[in-house]
Amino acid sequence: MILTSVSPKKASFFSFFFLAAISVFPQTNNTGFYDNLLEEYSIPGMSIAVIKDGKVDLSHHGVTSNDTKTPVKLNTVFGAASLSKPAFAYAVMKLVEQGKIDLDKPLYGYLKNKDLEDDERHKQITARMILSHSGGLPNWRRGKLKLMHDPGTKFQYSGEGYVYLARVIEHILQKPVNEFMKDLVFKPLGMDHSGFTWEDRFKTNFASPHDYTGSSKPNWRPEKPVVASSLQTTATDYAKLMMAILQRKGLKRSTYRQMEKPQIEISNSLSWGLGWGIQKSPRRKYLWQWGDNGTFKAFAMIYPDKNEGMVFFVNSYKGLRILPKLVDYLFKDTIPEFDMLKNSMRTRADEKLMLSILKNGYEEGAKAFFFPNSTQINTSLINEGQLSFVAMQLKWRKKFAEEKSLLKAIALAYPKSFRAQKSYAAHCIRHGYKEEGIEYYKKALTIDPENKDILNTIHLLTSDKLTGNVTFVFSDYLWASSVSVIGSFNNWSSSSTPLLKKNGVWTTTIQLEPGNYSYQFMVDGYPLLDPKNQVVINKDGQIGSLLKVE
Repeated sequence: MILTSVSPKKASFFSFFFLAAISVFPQTNNTGFYDNLLEEYSIPGMSIAVIKDGKVDLSHHGVTSNDTKTPVKLNTVFGAASLSKPAFAYAVMKLVEQGKIDLDKPLYGYLKNKDLEDDERHKQITARMILSHSGGLPNWRRGKLKLMHDPGTKFQYSGEGYVYLARVIEHILQKPVNEFMKDLVFKPLGMDHSGFTWEDRFKTNFASPHDYTGSSKPNWRPEKPVVASSLQTTATDYAKLMMAILQRKGLKRSTYRQMEKPQIEISNSLSWGLGWGIQKSPRRKYLWQWGDNGTFKAFAMIYPDKNEGMVFFVNSYKGLRILPKLVDYLFKDTIPEFDMLKNSMRTRADEKLMLSILKNGYEEGAKAFFFPNSTQINTSLINEGQLSFVAMQLKWRKKFAEEKSLLKAIALAYPKSFRAQKSYAAHCIRHGYKEEGIEYYKKALTIDPENKDILNTIHLLTSDKLTGNVTFVFSDYLWASSVSVIGSFNNWSSSSTPLLKKNGVWTTTIQLEPGNYSYQFMVDGYPLLDPKNQVVINKDGQIGSLLKVE
């Protein structure tokens, strides 16, 4: 029974024939195993397609969101992350067959890369190198884009490379990514629920991503296509791409052989072909690709010689942790020995700390990260950035007492960190601990004595008489423990312009240049508009009350 179909008016004869040749039916035999996996790893939802004996067994489990409890369905759309890359590679190989692009002609000959023009080595980069992650480019740039090694000499996983190749193809075809992907891949294969940008039609059936605490997060809805990572798709659709590869449809057999041939070796058992990783395993070899956009995870694998494979999508930060058990259960095989994949599966220190604090409270929950018989954080177990991320999550969840304890511990563990001292000071002021806040602002000032924001904040908090041409007065919430003003004049900083409570009224005075400003009051961490003034929306969409300074 075919549950997915394509209108003949919208599809080529090939795609209609291709779909009719696939037996697609709901999978029930493995339901208990899948459900237990999701429960064991606290994963909200999963969509999985397993290919065996030329049949695609589709199975959908759990919910699209822990908030709504909407079940995952046949065509629930997930973020595919790096499973975008093999789909793009399939399109590239079609263009190779059509003579539109040469795998071994330097891309510089098609389109100059202005980001790399000061390094002559970039003129050696080819499409073959990009598809096999051997072009010398980093995964993603940090600042200026630079080559990490000579092109073609070693493996370096690179999303940047795929983006470069996509720009070249857009130039060759004079078509945008979404258009040529639809022409070359989605339409011929009947992938009706796929796109490299977010589309309104996905709204009716999409999965929401979740962090490691199980809290849902806003969907990344890409407005611009990124061929390395922005594919929105379903397990049903992606299985059609995998079946095309297994059945040698859409491309010549010689092209498939080239795609599956190792182009660059990583280890004795692992290499990369054109668009896919290649793993030698106890069951011969398989092609594979993993996806990790943080709170969306995915994995696809294909056994070309056995007509088998699997792809799954999950809406959880923890999603790839099910992979070893899943691969063993379905194929009696092992996962690739690849460090980046393992990093996507590991439990991070900040995750352990956060979950432990939520379960046990701060003192008991953080104990594993203290020195023995101490409440001092052992910074060899967890770094400042991870600790600050946990503090931020505690703030989001309104765990203010736990946030305060952790921020103070961070300040004590990193006495030379300006950020650590300032963050704890700001928390103290925000929650009514004025004297302690001033103390830690002064500690921050010893690290950066010329910091104008800190100097101004200390002045506002300690001066008996404030001078200036603008006075803010807030008197509506008598029970508030802290009030500050944020606006276009202080870069919307919640800590740089505190108000002091005098005679039952929160107030402060500052000096501003003539002009129009927008602002809000922050009351115990919550933004409030000033009802006395007109509401405005600035060019960045920020809502505020209008302040006119003559």
